[in-house]
Amino acid sequence: MLDVLSVGNANVDLMINSKRVVTATPVLMPGGSACNFAVGCSRLGLDAGYLGFIGDDDFGRIITGALKKEGVTSLAKIVKQMTGFVLVFTYKRFKKFIKHVGANENLKSLVLKPYLSKSRHLHLATPPLELLKQVPSGLSVSLDPGATISSFKLGDLAPYLKNVKVFIPNEEEALMITGRRDYHLAAFDLVNAGVEIVIIKLGKGGCYLATKDECTKFRNINFRVFDTTGAGDAFCSAFISAWLKGKTLSEACKWAIISSNVCVTKLGAQQSATIKELNEIYDKYYS
Repeated sequence: MLDVLSVGNANVDLMINSKRVVTATPVLMPGGSACNFAVGCSRLGLDAGYLGFIGDDDFGRIITGALKKEGVTSLAKIVKQMTGFVLVFTYKRFKKFIKHVGANENLKSLVLKPYLSKSRHLHLATPPLELLKQVPSGLSVSLDPGATISSFKLGDLAPYLKNVKVFIPNEEEALMITGRRDYHLAAFDLVNAGVEIVIIKLGKGGCYLATKDECTKFRNINFRVFDTTGAGDAFCSAFISAWLKGKTLSEACKWAIISSNVCVTKLGAQQSATIKELNEIYDKYYS
């Protein structure tokens, strides 16, 4: 049995990191939120798997090769469509995406039930609502909502969020879902909707943890930024890895902040921290 199964998008990212786009050459790198999450968990010692859709093409082979290299079990389904790809324009904290959904559009028709017994934790990474609706109560499930889920209001999502144990939106997503203007109140609403653990990603502001018993803001450590692509996925994978390893929620938030900061110092979406990097940085900043 896997420790964690990550479900969602797989993409190849065509990275352009430059002030002057006209002179930049794209760099092909594996990406996609669910793949990034699985890689991050594997680097931190979990037995991680990926479930989603890729095409029988060169981009699909880039993704499967990267997953294999990182020790991630691929349960990806091969379809007769082009693998999803994203043209990423990035410079420090600036980021702009142009997406081709491709094979990822099949996620709406994916049936989760046959896979629910394959891991002790399920992570949905920027999924379509159709996947969230399939999550039964009683499972260990985390959700990174992304743009699709965040387009719905809390009243529409509440029947399904009550089956989510850990909810990890960024600040903009949390405010969009709840209709609030303050992330503290947004977190309060999400906990009241039945989510056990809410962590709001605040970018360079750190993160905010809310449960029925505690509310705590954790400051960022602000490493020098080269590219923010994948930082949110690095955050999510480190938090869930720490939590599944029995760390406290405070420790898990610190793991998440460290891994996201390691990620932004390098080009590409799969630059989350290794366990060695994480332990060394943790000792320096938090011991």
